[in-house]
Amino acid sequence: MRKFKKSKSENPSDFRLSEKDEPELLKKLKASKPGEFKFKHIDQLIYLNNYGASVLISAGTNTNKDAEKQGKITVHDRKRHEELKNRLNEAGFSFSEYTRFSYTDVLGNYGVDELSCIVLISKDASTLIDLLKSESLKTLGKIAGEFEQDSILPVFQGECCYLYTSGKNAGKLNVGDECHYYEDSEKKLPSTCYSKVELTSGANVIFQHQISFEITFDNLEEYIAYTQEERSEAYAPFFQAGDNLKSSSKGAHDQMIKKQFVVFRGLGGYNHQAVKLKKHLVKECGVAESDCQLVSSDAHIAQVQKEVDHDKQHNGEKSKWEWPQIRDEFINNRNPNAITSLINQEVPIIGYCDMNKDPAFFEDYVKQAKDAGYEVLICHVDGETCQHPYMQRHAQQFKYANDETIKFGSSSLVIPQLVSPTIEQLTDKLIPKKHLQSANDNSTSTGKYSVGELTKLTMNTKEKTATDEVTNSTQKPLAKEEAKQVNPASSSAGMSH
Repeated sequence: MRKFKKSKSENPSDFRLSEKDEPELLKKLKASKPGEFKFKHIDQLIYLNNYGASVLISAGTNTNKDAEKQGKITVHDRKRHEELKNRLNEAGFSFSEYTRFSYTDVLGNYGVDELSCIVLISKDASTLIDLLKSESLKTLGKIAGEFEQDSILPVFQGECCYLYTSGKNAGKLNVGDECHYYEDSEKKLPSTCYSKVELTSGANVIFQHQISFEITFDNLEEYIAYTQEERSEAYAPFFQAGDNLKSSSKGAHDQMIKKQFVVFRGLGGYNHQAVKLKKHLVKECGVAESDCQLVSSDAHIAQVQKEVDHDKQHNGEKSKWEWPQIRDEFINNRNPNAITSLINQEVPIIGYCDMNKDPAFFEDYVKQAKDAGYEVLICHVDGETCQHPYMQRHAQQFKYANDETIKFGSSSLVIPQLVSPTIEQLTDKLIPKKHLQSANDNSTSTGKYSVGELTKLTMNTKEKTATDEVTNSTQKPLAKEEAKQVNPASSSAGMSH
């Protein structure tokens, strides 16, 4: 058995699979002529479910009671199945959003045997929600109603949905994000709730979409609200364009060693690492929450996607937006506005999170932070990378993944980069251990220091320690290294992008 669960990304929104990222087997499949087709290989089916868009639809009724008891396909069912395919051929050219319907026969077993079709949607939507709201789904839902079916099963890039199309449950849906595949030769095969397709070789492949029936959404709007709530929870730690800081320690920064701007980059895990660092600084190091702010491209994508989903429901100004408009908005408006706002407010620690495969993508932010007096550090997070064609392309294009420094082409900036650092290593770059220990010695059990106050405390303690070391010495000159350590001006936490 082969299990495939929807690939997780930093962004709860779905991946946008462009044509250049499509696996070759999927490209060939999508090039199928309108009408009936067959899968040539099990991977074509897997690629369609994981990276494409399709719908399972049936016309079966099992009106023959004797045959129904035995779970058999009747002559009447076969006739209706042919009528369904004729209807798909007619409908495939009746609207412009999707150019055609191609389909293949499926033998399903859901308590009894049932003939079905996998209908290939030749043009990918941007999200499962887009697919559910599309004209193609409306048409297929209508066809299902003509054949007295209570549901269809849309599948989009790893997500599947049991969508009720008629009866008392019409409009309700259940979702899932996993599919299991079995080859005919396997000993342990599912006994029911499966679908079976025949390959061109004559071999059969059995697959099961894993749909959760624990949560039933009353309608698409409720499902949209649920996904938006997931995104809101995922990105609650991030500062977004339009947000206001609850409090600010502006004015306490004159005593700081250096303000810090951290770029988190990588193919996965960068958001998680940034949030983990902030929690550590606040909980373990006494840094005030308002003094450490995070900006994430993915949080802004989710923010814009929420607005787009809303406008599509209410015919708002963003109702026609697709990925190009969403991308332009977060790159050219949301990200720069949020970062500029934090820099202007002199927030002491700013973290910027994105894949950032090419330093050219974040060079302007590095220069902006440096000009505003920030030390800059790049943190390459070697997190878990999902096996999605979208990510495979970016992995090949990712620059300077293991370099200790990055030089920016259009300027003389050379910024240090930490590769897969621990939270402790990052913390020591921001607040060196000797400073942190001094602050802890002076802190109260309930107090929280701003970064300015924390730095002032540690610098005062550090100066006292340096004086004690000189007083207790035997008039021996200090070595250069020792002198550097006791000079507060030379012990800045070097954060560089």
